Amino acid sequence: MTVTTYRVCPDCGFQNTNEANFCLHCGHALTAANNYIMTPHATDLDFPLSALSLSPTEAEKARRLRLTLATDIPAGYHSGGIIFAESDVAISQEPLESWKSLVQNLIALLLAKDYAGAYNLSIHENSHQFYLYGEALVSVN
Repeated sequence: MTVTTYRVCPDCGFQNTNEANFCLHCGHALTAANNYIMTPHATDLDFPLSALSLSPTEAEKARRLRLTLATDIPAGYHSGGIIFAESDVAISQEPLESWKSLVQNLIALLLAKDYAGAYNLSIHENSHQFYLYGEALVSVN
């Protein structure tokens, strides 16, 4: 199995070698905290969100967002209403990057509106992009 670890710059998103102490693109200081495991042609939600320029507080909140395809509202939450997000990158050019774009746009919406996550998510595609709809989660606390 091919797995590669990169140090991804939190400022510009450049993928540096896993031993790099500074970004080769912009010069930003890097540490092991910037390491991401990458596999060819696949990813999960643990990919760099550098395109969103998140503060450390926002980045921590993004990691705690609850995202589910389940149709039932999780315990401790109530519905915040219907949400929609779409990708900025054409599927025909780069499907993986299109999916990442969709997730980044969803996370940006959830953070901007101070939602705790989203449920009942339904992901679709048309001829040029991914899009999703679902319902926002608001914490009862």
